[in-house]
Amino acid sequence: MSSANSALISPAPGPATVHLALIRASIELFGRDVVRDSLFPWIRVARVLIRPPERVAISGQMLRAYKAGEDKGRVAIGESVIYREMAHAEGAMTVYLEIPLEERDTWEILLRNIGYWGQACSFATCLEVRDCAPETNECAQSLQAVGEHVLLRPFFSCDKSSSEMFSFH
Repeated sequence: MSSANSALISPAPGPATVHLALIRASIELFGRDVVRDSLFPWIRVARVLIRPPERVAISGQMLRAYKAGEDKGRVAIGESVIYREMAHAEGAMTVYLEIPLEERDTWEILLRNIGYWGQACSFATCLEVRDCAPETNECAQSLQAVGEHVLLRPFFSCDKSSSEMFSFH
């Protein structure tokens, strides 16, 4: 009746998570037609940089979960133990997003309506939208973007998914 499942957490969302949150919020706010015709082309190519919060604590949680199975041709509900990591942040996370300035009002509405990043159990709220350039040395970067000439020793790295590896200084 039990199986171990686990889900690891990252100190900050990756660019793909930001793109998905933008798509979801834009569909909820503006509808599929507007997103398909106007916003999606910008969301798809938008450059995203993320400065993680000043401090992030990661704790492991064991939870009771219910899973559906089949027993003699009937659906049976069983209990299981699952493992999840939770991130608890202190300080603001900053998402830098390149957007067309002539569409600033639309994007501000969109960004202010994102309520979570990645999972429904997360909580996010937009504190402000402003024009500023990112300090790239404070932002998460893919290891490919960092390049071979930089020593990785002072960095923290995590694997958000099999295709996204980010390093934090």
